[in-house]
Amino acid sequence: MKIKNFYWSEEKNKNLDFSKIEEIKGYADLKGCSSDLSSLKEIGGYANLTGCYSDLSSLKEIEGSAYLEGCTSNLSNLKEIGGNADLTGCYSDLSSLKEIEGSACLEGCTSNLSNLKEIGGNANLTGCSEELKKSLAKSLKSCDGIYIEFRDGALTLKEFKEMYNE
Repeated sequence: MKIKNFYWSEEKNKNLDFSKIEEIKGYADLKGCSSDLSSLKEIGGYANLTGCYSDLSSLKEIEGSAYLEGCTSNLSNLKEIGGNADLTGCYSDLSSLKEIEGSACLEGCTSNLSNLKEIGGNANLTGCSEELKKSLAKSLKSCDGIYIEFRDGALTLKEFKEMYNE
């Protein structure tokens, strides 16, 4: 099933079989969603997955910006975010994510981002673990600038790699 825009509400959508939704063509506001969305493959606009804990293991692409603050959903097949990404405090499995076309806020993010190759804008890694920073130092091929604790201004990708590559 394909739908245009989607605002999740258990009461409002109580007769909808969430497990049959394969594509949301526009925006998807899934804040706090716990419904079965295991068939959802694509979101065509922005996605608000703040506090979402649905099974999103089939989701491969978010064409717009993505707000994943505090998200614990299974996003193990998500390959691309087409806009900015707010992954503040995100705990989701993002091991397949290869590209964020815009800027990325990864403050306190604990997700697996070991395959992330490209961030189209700046990246804020304030509060990220050393392990995540080292992982990104190995995987990132392009990023405009990287902000970390105790540094004024952004690091270049080259400076970041020199600092965190072992």
